[in-house]
Amino acid sequence: MNHQIEIKYGQLRGLITILNRIRTECRLPVIKALHLKRFLRTINAEAEVYNTQYNEIVEKYVKKDDKGERIIQPSPTGDQIQLTDGHAFAKEMQELFEQTFEVDSRDVDLTLNDLGSMQVTAEEVEFLDFLEEEPTEPVEMSDKVIPMIPTKETPPEIID
Repeated sequence: MNHQIEIKYGQLRGLITILNRIRTECRLPVIKALHLKRFLRTINAEAEVYNTQYNEIVEKYVKKDDKGERIIQPSPTGDQIQLTDGHAFAKEMQELFEQTFEVDSRDVDLTLNDLGSMQVTAEEVEFLDFLEEEPTEPVEMSDKVIPMIPTKETPPEIID
């Protein structure tokens, strides 16, 4: 079974935002909280790779003055850098956003049920696609296996 999740660099900001909300707003069992911490560390490492590539593209296309400083243009929505070739910049940025990396889904170890009554926006839901509603595989514990989803009718039982 393939345990890899493919994530696009263009999804990183939203994914990190929602994972940090889960980390701070949801009460998780210790093991799941540790898995989330490890998953965030992996995602943040990929964000550093993305930021390096992003800055290289910006440096390639940013206009500079006589002193080698970036030319910044004030705007009602915030200061903006001026570019030497906006179309080429946009093309390279789109290519960067489409680049993917893979992470092991077993590092996430969360389901939608773990989020409890956490409120999310429709936009944030997009970044939770990799979470399943309920676990689909049993958790192995040494030589015993416990079914993942006990119900009131079927309490957990240890299977040899």
